[in-house]
Amino acid sequence: MNKRRGFTLIELLVVVVVIGILAGIVFVTIGDIPRDARNSRRRSDMRTIHLAMEMYRINIRRGVGYMAITAAPITPAPPTPGYRLTNIAIGGILNPIPLDPSNTGDYIYRAFASAVYSRDFCIWARIEGVALGTAGAVVAASEIGVRDMAAAPASLIACH
Repeated sequence: MNKRRGFTLIELLVVVVVIGILAGIVFVTIGDIPRDARNSRRRSDMRTIHLAMEMYRINIRRGVGYMAITAAPITPAPPTPGYRLTNIAIGGILNPIPLDPSNTGDYIYRAFASAVYSRDFCIWARIEGVALGTAGAVVAASEIGVRDMAAAPASLIACH
């Protein structure tokens, strides 16, 4: 009998294919980690901003006064009207105001009836990797709380 040492070509190909499949799975999984971290930061920022706005509302004696918020319109205007959150002064409670972690834009602020004096507010951020119209595509904060939405709120009422 003739004993051969080593692997056959088929055995080597099977090993290479298995390693390739495992490497592909690992790279796809690792590729989602930075995006998931940015989305987690957006949700955390919405909670932080929500708490700052609530503290500000308490400071001005909720129900008695209005939130005097300094804001500048977004240029160019987004599909949903609002103001850049970076241009809003929340009574000095939140400084610096959090920025979107991907540096593609600021969080968007909307006051009641597009006025800058209001008791109600709505702030939202776009979630990466989730198509608009799908649950969780946008995270929004309002005086009611923070929640996931399928699209940017078209009005203050839609934010609730």
